[in-house]
Amino acid sequence: MQTHIVACARNEKENIVEWILYYKYIGVNKIWLYCNDDDPIPLYKAVYPFTQGPNPLVNFIHYIGEGEQKKMYKDYINNYMDRNIWVGFIDIDEFVTIREKLSINDVLAKFTQYDAVHVNWFNFGPGDNIFNSNGLVTKNLIHRNKFPNQHGKVFVKTSCIDEDWMNNDLGTFFHGFGANYKHKPFSDGIANIATTWGENFYDLFENDFQNYAVNNSDNILSTFYISHFQMRSFEHLVSRSKRKMAADFLDQNRWRNILFENTFWQVIEADNEVEDTFLRDNVPLEFSFETKVGG
Repeated sequence: MQTHIVACARNEKENIVEWILYYKYIGVNKIWLYCNDDDPIPLYKAVYPFTQGPNPLVNFIHYIGEGEQKKMYKDYINNYMDRNIWVGFIDIDEFVTIREKLSINDVLAKFTQYDAVHVNWFNFGPGDNIFNSNGLVTKNLIHRNKFPNQHGKVFVKTSCIDEDWMNNDLGTFFHGFGANYKHKPFSDGIANIATTWGENFYDLFENDFQNYAVNNSDNILSTFYISHFQMRSFEHLVSRSKRKMAADFLDQNRWRNILFENTFWQVIEADNEVEDTFLRDNVPLEFSFETKVGG
């Protein structure tokens, strides 16, 4: 089965090429990129080479309505979704990290008996960066939380997704549990979701949600997880704090509070706790170009 990714991008022009190249490297077959910028042209120019050809890696859609992330996801489900693939709803600051030398398709092929796989976050910190650093995020940011986060994202078989169920907002399906129907994030049927190490996700969700990720840290590290670069510098905090608090961006208000309360370095301290150079040392994403002067 192929693997597709759906993403919402706003103010991501500087980081989008690295993110696309990364997912190309791990074997993602298609990226549905929803541009949520007021002016789509700068982002489109950045990704243009990936949108060309008979079967482009990136399908680019400009979606008007700031912060309407769930509506973008539902637009994909209603209008573009293939029926026999894996799909993940992944943010531009999220990099699915596979410790084995396998493609994403090879990894997900181990879970054919499940509806979905829940992939935990490891939150990465900004180090001591006051300003956004030049170069690649995956090369420059090498400090993370010692423990995985209990939250994350899911890769789900599209055959398990019911469009009507999704359109009624009955589940935060991209996290693997429902808002009102917590065991039914994709349809009226109870979902069969695996952890990355092969246990039943809902058993852990019900019995020890706050601690299960910490208790299974070694299992998560040895399989696959999401390297989550949620805050790259103090400058990044300031820019996120300026974001309009609208629709699905309402939770960004927490960053504004951190800025006003001057607690950034205390809040982010745990995400700088340990050094992790796996992405820096194992993923060949360096790209360059030659400049010539005519005359």
